Amino acid sequence: MSKLTIRTGTEDDFFQRGRQLARAADRGEALPSESTISFEDPAEVVKLITTARLALFRAIKGVPGQNS
Repeated sequence: MSKLTIRTGTEDDFFQRGRQLARAADRGEALPSESTISFEDPAEVVKLITTARLALFRAIKGVPGQNS
């Protein structure tokens, strides 16, 4: 199962991560099986993470064998 990371960050952070992944790919390294969703404004994260969704994330995290 791939990992999902939700965080805040700047546009520069986004492009820095992209460059790091591109360099790793150029070296022939395996890229991580993960997805990252970044928001510049923390208020946007609050809109995404409702109480119901947070409960769902916690329930999924608690399933044995599914944790990363």
